[in-house]
Amino acid sequence: MASNIPAKLKSAGITPFMVRATQLETIKPVISYWCYYWAVQQILKKQLHSADGECLEFTTTIMDKLEQMKTDQAGNDAILNDVTGQAYVEQFAQETFERALRPLKANRVTQQTATTFEASATFFQLVNIWGQPEPEVVEKIRYAKWNAARILRALRDGKDPNESNPKLDEPNPEEGVSPLDPNDPEVQLMNPTQPQPANRGRCPR
Repeated sequence: MASNIPAKLKSAGITPFMVRATQLETIKPVISYWCYYWAVQQILKKQLHSADGECLEFTTTIMDKLEQMKTDQAGNDAILNDVTGQAYVEQFAQETFERALRPLKANRVTQQTATTFEASATFFQLVNIWGQPEPEVVEKIRYAKWNAARILRALRDGKDPNESNPKLDEPNPEEGVSPLDPNDPEVQLMNPTQPQPANRGRCPR
């Protein structure tokens, strides 16, 4: 589904979540479920499901998939229980974040490191489903996105991204670093998603 998102829905910022939902549907169904769920919430928030028939069909398909996943995962508290679900998502996001930190600590970052940082930011953003994230989570999202953009920019410019690796004992790695260009497509793609309250209603037919 990530490959056929209607153009009018892309403004909702759902692409990273749809990509991860599709990738993880079999191996991490809980994370996939919440990625699909968050994507639907963003569509509904902007009333994009009613933009045209294609958008409504796409949104309804996701909602039907969510219902099927709940049936397939009957008894899985990480999908059915909010507290368990949030804890599961945060743990998975933290594991992904730490996986990105390992090559950073070893000064061996690659494009894959940037991808892993991006993924961790996406997973941490799912915490918004259950309310305003803790400041520590917000900081990790910011740090992951900043590192991903920094690495991708260096690679795009033909530079070694390890030359600009932050020292992990520095409290603010952005200090002394040129600000990111807000017109840079990679930076625009990774703008933070604003927290929204959970809303589990079905999409209007």
